[in-house]
Amino acid sequence: MKRNCVYIIGLLLASTVARAEDPAQTPQRPHIEKKGTIACDLVEAHYFVWKGRLLREEWARTHYKSDRVYPESHIQIRDAETGEPIAAFARDHAFGTIYVEDDTAYVIATYDKPGPKRRSQVNMFVSKDLKNWQVRNVIDDPNFLICNTSLVKAGDEYVLMFEIGRPNVTSWTARFATSRDLKTWDILPEEYIYGREYMAAPHCLKYCEGYFYNFYVRDQFGYSVWVARSRDLKTWEESPFNPVLRADEDDRRPAPRIQFTERERKRIATAVNINNSDIDIFGYQGKTLISYSWGNQHGVEHLAEAEYKGPLDEFLTGWFPVR
Repeated sequence: MKRNCVYIIGLLLASTVARAEDPAQTPQRPHIEKKGTIACDLVEAHYFVWKGRLLREEWARTHYKSDRVYPESHIQIRDAETGEPIAAFARDHAFGTIYVEDDTAYVIATYDKPGPKRRSQVNMFVSKDLKNWQVRNVIDDPNFLICNTSLVKAGDEYVLMFEIGRPNVTSWTARFATSRDLKTWDILPEEYIYGREYMAAPHCLKYCEGYFYNFYVRDQFGYSVWVARSRDLKTWEESPFNPVLRADEDDRRPAPRIQFTERERKRIATAVNINNSDIDIFGYQGKTLISYSWGNQHGVEHLAEAEYKGPLDEFLTGWFPVR
């Protein structure tokens, strides 16, 4: 009897090891397919749906040349599939992001206020037709140096993640603010933070099944996109599959639907590429659309798109397999 028990236990252990080594039984990282480059010198692009139409909000930097409307840095919106320009606004603003609810578009963008010491102001542009925009201030604190922002709704509260270079941080870091009405904002205390002691430049915040997902950039593997999640914005868990995106030759593939000039094609083929950053993630028609930039992380960047062939909630939770 004792010998039989040992034999049975041995079979069970062998079966467990076999399942653990079987790729079909082992959790796999979400597969991202890079689809190719769609623009030169654009970064910070975000997909959204407006009246059934897939659009994209973009930051037109001062050295972006194609079809720009204003000489200053500004925000623009275009049809994501045809490229048709829809709107241009928020002059002198940068690092835009967009949130849509109840037929209203909310674009959050950063304005560098002039003065002896660089300081930032975050403003919100509100529209019901993408033509007429009202402006509200969100953050105006001289202590902050702010770049990227990202807005989500969690239950009955809105959460804004914003990227700071100061105060009291080593490098680019995520801080957070909350609102009940998208008008009055409370900046959370300093313990609500991610990346105080190292570079964790936040670009995209999502909320799913009680977790906040922060997609951010670290200066590892060049510059690469990582993800961490939290229930309370204070205690964070890193994905075991990090990094999410890193630079490779697939970034250079021109998207087939885009008509690049010969000069642009040569640039795409030869530009320095040490960077995947500025990620945005959007669920659309059962798929997860991804925009990101690649380049040298010092001003020569390209906007590219990628895709996960599954819904957004599956994409988010897939970075944190059940143990």
